[in-house]
Amino acid sequence: MVVPKPLKGGRSPLDSERSWRLAMHIQEKQLMYDTCHMKQVIRLIKKLRDSLGMDNIASYYIKTIFYHEAIEREQDEDFWCRNSRADLFIHMVKKFLQYMENKNIPYFWNPDNNLIGHIHDSTLTSYANQLRKLVKFLNNLDDPSNYKKVAKFLLTESQFQLVHTSKPQENPKNPVRNLNSLLRDIYEVRDKPVRDQHFPKYFKVFQAVSLKFNDLMKQVDPYYERYSLVRFEGRKDRLRINKPDDLDMEIVIGLPVNTHEPAHGDVIQDVAPGFVKLNIGDQLQNLLDREGEWQIIQTAHRWLDKDNYLLRSLFMDWYKSVVDKALNLFDVTEDNLPFAMTMIMVEGDTYTLRLADSQSYTLIVEDPQSGFRLDVDLIPALEFLDKDSTRMPSKRRKKGNFLVVPKPMKGGPDEGAAWRRPLQLQGWDLLYMKQAIRLIKKLRDSQGMDKIESYYIKTMFYHESIEQEHDPDFWSRNAPATLFIHMVKRLHQNLETKNIPYFWNKDYNLIGNIDESILDGYAKKLNRFIKVLEDPSEYKMVAKYLMSESQFKEYKKKLLKI
Repeated sequence: MVVPKPLKGGRSPLDSERSWRLAMHIQEKQLMYDTCHMKQVIRLIKKLRDSLGMDNIASYYIKTIFYHEAIEREQDEDFWCRNSRADLFIHMVKKFLQYMENKNIPYFWNPDNNLIGHIHDSTLTSYANQLRKLVKFLNNLDDPSNYKKVAKFLLTESQFQLVHTSKPQENPKNPVRNLNSLLRDIYEVRDKPVRDQHFPKYFKVFQAVSLKFNDLMKQVDPYYERYSLVRFEGRKDRLRINKPDDLDMEIVIGLPVNTHEPAHGDVIQDVAPGFVKLNIGDQLQNLLDREGEWQIIQTAHRWLDKDNYLLRSLFMDWYKSVVDKALNLFDVTEDNLPFAMTMIMVEGDTYTLRLADSQSYTLIVEDPQSGFRLDVDLIPALEFLDKDSTRMPSKRRKKGNFLVVPKPMKGGPDEGAAWRRPLQLQGWDLLYMKQAIRLIKKLRDSQGMDKIESYYIKTMFYHESIEQEHDPDFWSRNAPATLFIHMVKRLHQNLETKNIPYFWNKDYNLIGNIDESILDGYAKKLNRFIKVLEDPSEYKMVAKYLMSESQFKEYKKKLLKI
């Protein structure tokens, strides 16, 4: 896509007239996709610019600073979610100052082009001086008086006077006044700090282990080195309700084939809802004939059966061998251990490494001294480009990457050659679902509904997302309490019918293996809970269903006054 924006400084007037500017807005939106607090911090930096009268700094220049920072932080994908808005604001103010001091904001798509090169040096120096004063206060927020000084940089004179002279509202003694505020208090005040206080340490260890493991896997296998891409994502949906001690290292393995080559028929073939077969033999054979390619390509060629279909078992045998070889290259320690173990040092602390069992792809990272434990799931996937992505239902079809994972299909003649499509919701749905999903999981845990796995709860939300697709604002328009009540009733329905259909094949019941008497017991618990939810005057009693007995006892004494 191109837009009719003029080229400044062309070789001739005709050259400028013939020039069109590349439109990069789609790529720029992708850079900012699912970045939690980034948008709010951009707004604050723009508000800072406006209040300081930095009229020459266009909004696009500020966004460009954030694009650069997004790329710089791409190995730390939780940077914009893990850090508070205040910390991110301070960080980006300092970045803004650096660009003003350097008198250069490089155009993102061509760093040789300085977006602020046309602004007079004295103007940029003046902007830098103003930002330097703000940074001085931001660096010393231990002094309470500096908070007011920071506010002065973000408000006009009249706005600041209004805030400064108005009488501060007293905090209500009881912030819990209805079901919405109760759920917010449990989610944001009681639970979120527990998750957040643990996250930095777990993510640092996860990142160190993942980077090292990926480097060693590249050392031991040429195919992996050439065709792998690792996404150090942690839990991308961020739906864990306790410590983040189970994280994903998604290892994407590429295949050097053209999935839309008509001469070779359909490479990706549907065999059952959510499952496909991969016929890549002909194309791999052609690559084997190329000089210099065959030694690497023959690795993938060994994963094929006699009909040129890619078999999960053969792929996984190779993948497991790469994992084992890489694990053996880590350092070994015997310190304070009954036997020698592989280990890694992270910020001066020693962590041991082991696979959960011989058939597992879960790496257990432990510090025996402190009791720290992190499970890293080494999840392999194959990636293709799927032109129309017709295998995603309805509006959830999404052009772009087509992933399959080596999860077995139960039964059928194609069982050995079948690969499963993973489930991924659009980020904007998940953003508003998160609180409801976590609260449903918290309800499950506090009510001892142990047989209902987290995946079953997420599947229920996947179905609901499709059911509500005619109402695109459903998840953002409704209040948290409304969504929570709606999904509690949906879970109750599924328990009463004793069926949570698998998303890709509704004939397969995810809870079909659970004893009916257990499901009846769960349904009765939820029936009692729904009666409480439907009586607005009983909103305080909702906490009883979301907490352990000891937690609720303390909570009602301190906050609920019941």
